[in-house]
Amino acid sequence: MYDGEGLVHLDARSRVVWATANRAHHEARWRPDGRVLVLTRVIHAGEGPQGRSLYEDFVAELAPDGRELRRVSVLEALKGSRWAALLGRAPPDTGDLLHTNALYPLDEMPPDSSGLMGPGRVLLSMRHIGALAVLDLDRKELLWASVGSWQKQHDAELTPTGAMMLFDNRGGVRGTSRVLMMDPWTMRIRWMYAGTAERPLLSEVLGSSQELPGGNLLITESTRGRAIEVTPDGDVVWEFRNPERAGPNREYIAAIFEMVRFPKSLRW
Repeated sequence: MYDGEGLVHLDARSRVVWATANRAHHEARWRPDGRVLVLTRVIHAGEGPQGRSLYEDFVAELAPDGRELRRVSVLEALKGSRWAALLGRAPPDTGDLLHTNALYPLDEMPPDSSGLMGPGRVLLSMRHIGALAVLDLDRKELLWASVGSWQKQHDAELTPTGAMMLFDNRGGVRGTSRVLMMDPWTMRIRWMYAGTAERPLLSEVLGSSQELPGGNLLITESTRGRAIEVTPDGDVVWEFRNPERAGPNREYIAAIFEMVRFPKSLRW
């Protein structure tokens, strides 16, 4: 992904299979049938607050060859929903009203009493209004939305054990970061990792977490260039620090956008 510019599909030897200049940003999800769900945007010059450019986020569905099959406006779905008042939480000094930064398909999750799982439904994170939402792509409707104690969040998804997991960038003590595991839809916090008093978790932007087989979590503290594996008791199993530095005095840490553990079954 060339953030804000486009998406390129490479094979295992880095040869280009297809490419599209569709202003892809933040997240793409490969589906079992070869289709791709990806966040894209359209920039409307002069239509935002105080004459700024307005960023309109979309969820786009691509065919296995990269052709766009459809797109659904996240902004229009929010405006037409009973959660439209959440737009009042958007920062007044930017046309990037929502800053949608996570996309998670809900069609392969086991059904629950919420009625929110099913084909064409996706979980979204909208950083600038601090909201999570479920969008029905077939009906172009927002079915659910929630705000909470989290702030500037990233990487919303449902885990294999059925929790809603979130990298909460600024909702911790004194604006530090947390990884939250919550009951889906009620958002009751089941578990939280915020680092230690001596070393609180902190990534002002970016950040990710992955639930591993056995219950441990792989956490990427992006802006500190650090990744850790943590047990359910909060013990750090191992730690990786990006050794790359830049700047005249090597004062700039090379960020890690996301670290992901591959399944053992993967073969190159």
